[in-house]
Formats: sequence, C-alpha cells, structure tokens
Amino acid sequence: MNLINIFIIMLIILINFPTILWADTPADNPARVITPCGLPDDMNCFEDRKTAYAPEVNANFKAVYDRIQKFSSVITILENGNVGIGRSSPQSKLEVQGETKLHSKDGAYALSLRNLDNGGIWQFKLQGDGRTSNNFHLSNTNYDITAMTIRSNGCVGLGQVSPINPLEMKSGAFVSAGGVWTDASSREYKENISDLTYEEANTVLDKLKPVKFNYKVDKMDEYIGFIAEDVPDLVASKNRKGLSSMDIVAVLTKVLQAQQDKIKELESLIKNK
Repeated sequence: MNLINIFIIMLIILINFPTILWADTPADNPARVITPCGLPDDMNCFEDRKTAYAPEVNANFKAVYDRIQKFSSVITILENGNVGIGRSSPQSKLEVQGETKLHSKDGAYALSLRNLDNGGIWQFKLQGDGRTSNNFHLSNTNYDITAMTIRSNGCVGLGQVSPINPLEMKSGAFVSAGGVWTDASSREYKENISDLTYEEANTVLDKLKPVKFNYKVDKMDEYIGFIAEDVPDLVASKNRKGLSSMDIVAVLTKVLQAQQDKIKELESLIKNK
C-alpha cells in the first residue's frame, strides 16, 4: 500500500466518520452502552473494557472497506497526482465528469487562473445588479481591468462593465439590438480633427478598384468590395487586412459634395445666360 492509498483511506475516514466515538458507559450503570456512539448503523459500538471479538471487528473493517470502495469508484487519485471525479483515468491534474457548480458570495471571485511563471491572474465572478439578476465578469487583476462582462439579459461587453447593447466594445463601437454594427464616432474619442480636402478624396476615389469575390471559407456567396492591400494609404488599415466602410463613405461624400457644388454652379451659369 503506497502513501497515496493510505492518504485516501485517512481522507475517507475523516469525511465519513467525523464524529466517531467509542461507546461510553454511565457511571451508575457500567454495563449499559450509551447510544448513539457516533458510528454508522452497520458498525458495532464497543463498551469500555469489553473484549472485541473477531466477527465484530471484522464487520467494522468491512464497513470501512465498503465505504472506501464506494468512494474510490467516484474519486480517483493517481500516483502522479492527477485527480478524477467521475473519471477513472484522469490525464490532467483535475478532470470532472458531470455537472459542476462553483458557489461564491456576491462580487467574490469564484475561480482564479494564475500563471506561475509570470504571476498573471485571470478571475471569474458573478456580480449582482441590485435585483435577482447576476452579471458574469472576466477580469485581469494584474491590470485592474474587466475584460469581458456578460449581463443576465445577454448583453456582452468587451472592456465594458455595463453594456446596454447586445455587443459593446471598449472603443465605443457596438452592435445594436437591430443587428447593425455601429462605429465609435463621438468627438470625445478623437483628436487631430481636420477637413478632408476634395483633392485628397478625389485621389483616393480614382485609385479605388471595386471587385467581385467570394471568401475562401464561404465559396457559395459572392460579394463586392475592395482588396485591403490595394487601396490608397489614406483609407488603408495598419496591417492592410481590413477596411473601414466609414473611410470609403467619407471619401465618396466629399467627392459627391464637390460635384454637387459644381452642378449648382453650372446650373447658375446656364440660368443667367
């Protein structure tokens, strides 16, 4: 029997028999056993100074053995330290089969994941909202940020603690309840604001090359748009892997406004002839 098996046996005894006491006898009647003595119903209680006979002792050991066998069929502890609950051959430090519940007080972290090499910590918790609903939070305590929040109404916030839309980003962008992606565009998010000139917009428009295509992961549907690597720098993303439709809209708007001004000017000239 190795040390792990001995540990399991001791653990079983502590879990199953927290109140084990040998039967005591009252001072005025030493022959009478005070019951209950703390042992399960299928085990014997012995009086003080009584000889324990083999059948009685064996019955007690068998009861302990049966409980150990029952416990071992539910929890497995391998020699390498892996623990399985409902798993007979755990390949990880802890494997659980079946419904698992973590309980914690309101706002207290229920689970923490720590990187032992650099001390990084991610924590999960439930936070009440003043009613019966609870919001799920995933936080990085090293930087004191809440990376993700899932409210009880289904709204998800990435860097947002109290999202009011189905999906909200820390940048201010969000997906509305109608399923429309909305870019963050408030003045409070921006700086170095200046007018886009007609020359800049017209140059970009001249160099845009609309194409038809399908995505490699979606060969059935055809799309129209632009290739991120081919657009002018003014509307290109940093990694040239994506495009912002608002950039294209701004270019088109500026060129169209200039054309409208030109049309009005020509109409005025024609009218005054």
